Amino acid sequence: MPKAKRDKIISLTKTKKRSTKEQKTKLIEEIRHAIEDHDHVYVLDFSNCRTNHVKEIRRDFMDSKLFMTKNKVMRVALGTSEENETEPNLHHASKFLTATRALLITNRAPEQVKEYFSNFVRSDFAQAGFVATKTISLEAGPVEWMPFSLEERFQQLGLPIEVKNKVICITRDFDLCTFGEPITVQQAKLLKHFGHELAEFKASVVCHYDKKKKEFERFMEEPEQDGEEDNEDDDEMEDQ
Repeated sequence: MPKAKRDKIISLTKTKKRSTKEQKTKLIEEIRHAIEDHDHVYVLDFSNCRTNHVKEIRRDFMDSKLFMTKNKVMRVALGTSEENETEPNLHHASKFLTATRALLITNRAPEQVKEYFSNFVRSDFAQAGFVATKTISLEAGPVEWMPFSLEERFQQLGLPIEVKNKVICITRDFDLCTFGEPITVQQAKLLKHFGHELAEFKASVVCHYDKKKKEFERFMEEPEQDGEEDNEDDDEMEDQ
């Protein structure tokens, strides 16, 4: 006779999630340890940031540490005043941690870092909301290199087309985007299909701290605070 199957006992207890405060505290410690191990701290400004470009920077700076996280966490790690700064004069750098900025902690000299980022410019496809830097138009007529299987897809995106003899044909002149106007989700997808890269990823060095000299220098004006919302964890972090 076949053995009777036993009922499987399923635990209903939930795995305790790691608290946000713990994660922030660990990250603050990682940043501070990186500062201990390196001579220079840079604040970088990223525009039109893409994951693949950041990965490229990380590969080129494998001997360094690049942190991209909540600005308040990075500010606390550096220190926000003379009383709680990690190194003398380092708290000045925390004022520049706003918007899409990152921390690069390294032993590389300012000349080398500034030269690297001045030459680091990558073109990319624009996302929805990006303001078009030029008008891109398609002329009416056949698009022989485009697979006709995309007919339904293009129609859903608002492109005026029809298929003749398995060739996609644009039925009238059509603007993919217009200079000075924000790009819609549909336009962003069409621009990508037709291979038009309007966005640029680039990074600039905002300021620099030399740990050996205990000196801080800035290359941009001090920005307004980015208004990140505070919560209880953030308030407690100020004392770390």
